[in-house]
Amino acid sequence: MDKMETVKNIIKNNGGIAKTADFVAEGLTNYDVANLCKEGYVDRVRHGYYQLAGQDDIKEEQVLASLLP
Repeated sequence: MDKMETVKNIIKNNGGIAKTADFVAEGLTNYDVANLCKEGYVDRVRHGYYQLAGQDDIKEEQVLASLLP
């Protein structure tokens, strides 16, 4: 499985928003995540939190729920 497919699965499995730690736990590096963000494959929601690029159906409540422990 390539990195983009891995990222897509991680984000999907985490309700649409994933933390950098989620990516690292699956074998990606911080550098990989930064590159995918620069390439436009993922969007940074907040420091350390990402969603798939162009995913506008994320509700504010969903963002808050993923940011709060």
